[in-house]
Amino acid sequence: MNLKFKRLVLVSDTIKSANQFKFQERFNLITGKNNSIGKSSLVKSIYWALGCEPEFDETWNSLDCKALLEFSIGENCYVVVRTHNLIVLGVVGGTYHKYGRITGEFSEEFSELVGFKAKLPKRGDDPVLDTPPPAYYFLPFYIDQLRSWTSPWNSFQNLAQYAKWKQPIVKYHTGYLSPEHFELEEHIFEYEAEKQEANEEIKKINTAIDIVERYVPKSNLALTPEKFEEITKEVKQELGELAEQQELLLSSLCDLQSSKYHLENQLEIATRAVKEIESDYQFSVEYVDSDELECPLCGTAHDNSLASRASILSDKKQAEDQVLFIQEEISALNVDIEYSQTQLESARLRIYEINEKYGKKTDDKEKYNLTDIVDSFSSQSVQRNVEYTKIIKQALCKENTDKQKELKKFQKRLLTNDRKQELSDFFTGLITEFIEKLNSKGVNLSKVKHPTDYTKLFGSGGAAEGTRAALAYQMAVFRQIYYSRNEIPAPLVIDTPNQQEQANQNYERIVNLILKDTPSQSQVILCGMDSQYLKEYKKKANVITLDEGKLLNRDAYIKLSKEVSQVVNAAQYNYNGVTGSGLSS
Repeated sequence: MNLKFKRLVLVSDTIKSANQFKFQERFNLITGKNNSIGKSSLVKSIYWALGCEPEFDETWNSLDCKALLEFSIGENCYVVVRTHNLIVLGVVGGTYHKYGRITGEFSEEFSELVGFKAKLPKRGDDPVLDTPPPAYYFLPFYIDQLRSWTSPWNSFQNLAQYAKWKQPIVKYHTGYLSPEHFELEEHIFEYEAEKQEANEEIKKINTAIDIVERYVPKSNLALTPEKFEEITKEVKQELGELAEQQELLLSSLCDLQSSKYHLENQLEIATRAVKEIESDYQFSVEYVDSDELECPLCGTAHDNSLASRASILSDKKQAEDQVLFIQEEISALNVDIEYSQTQLESARLRIYEINEKYGKKTDDKEKYNLTDIVDSFSSQSVQRNVEYTKIIKQALCKENTDKQKELKKFQKRLLTNDRKQELSDFFTGLITEFIEKLNSKGVNLSKVKHPTDYTKLFGSGGAAEGTRAALAYQMAVFRQIYYSRNEIPAPLVIDTPNQQEQANQNYERIVNLILKDTPSQSQVILCGMDSQYLKEYKKKANVITLDEGKLLNRDAYIKLSKEVSQVVNAAQYNYNGVTGSGLSS
């Protein structure tokens, strides 16, 4: 079973133009007389429709296109429609659902359709595994003209939303990590969340113990349980309720002080956030003239339009409101703390009065101070309670750590060493064969033992050989996906393989490799300028020929715009809490 693209519809309300493009089951060719007629924009629109973020040029972005894509998985046909970040997905002729964003419910639904079981940890301190957006599924199937020929696994923008994603994604696609691995990983993360919650409780307990020690003077009084019981009985009538009251007041004071301590930490974080947001806004206004800002780390272009800057001010207002809310909470706690301290002082005064009344010497002439007895009793009682809770939480942390270790051991046993070696041998055999067929013998493969070794492909041989080596790598990965079968394979889309001015015989080798060495059940979409070396490919392919005015035209606008609107209007919002009418017609 495979995923195959069937039909793409593009509609621009901006210029009142549209077009549709059909794809056949096996080979497809998108061609034209020159390099600036929209071949890349066409294939990028396929992935954009499915929730990926390819890098469009400004001319195409200005058209503000909607995209409708029909695709099949086995015998089932589906349709997806996208405009901006709003997306519709459903079965052709069946039920359609609207999603207000790409991540979350849409990503989970699409991953379920294609059997993509990989999970990635979200950025931040919370241990949460996330179903990544469709871009991470399509990465090995799309060779982008601008990014992929020198940097595999880099066809789309915004991939840095997850830290350290490449190793698990490459290993999953190529069979080194199984779906069961990520099922176990979810349990590992659940245990980690419980550990994190328990550790937070332990921090609060430690704070509570510090508070008890601060508010209750240390006593060196050592009483046997029998002696303590003897003294307590004598003053039980007058002292019992008072001792209980002091214990409750101490516990309450501990809780209040602990809550105040953690709120003060939150206030510090929120105050810092306000300052950082203010700095961001000043930077976007005073130092950046354009409507785009490029990240110096990952190269991602971020919106710096007036609307974006307004959203920064909105974020600042929310952060300032959070600061005010926390300050009000702290003020309320201060009132409660002051009241509890007053009550505690009052109780202790009454204990002192009773001490004066009942203080006495025992038979061994040692005088016991009842204030010390009550203080010691209250302090010990509170500490016993919180220490018991602390022991439980520490035991939970250890138990969860042990469970995580067992699950990680089980993960390692999911794939035997023999199977790992089999996968590596299969991959190295393929890439060696393809390097030979593409006449890229100057590329050093001695350090390429695994699909994650793709960076070691570059640096030997010339630029043209490096391009062919990149194709050999992508083709080997594509074949290994069919071999490992961790997911439903998608079409192989290759944008302009004639990079770095390939010699004629080498370009012919490239085309022959695509024709003869892709799995017979796979769909292939090739982009390239019209050439005599595409002759054999064209004989077997569905050919889409573009010219200067063919990508979009006015004649098709009314019909195709209506079709897109009908799909959108038939869809219902039922995910992510989004409401509204959706796309305009």
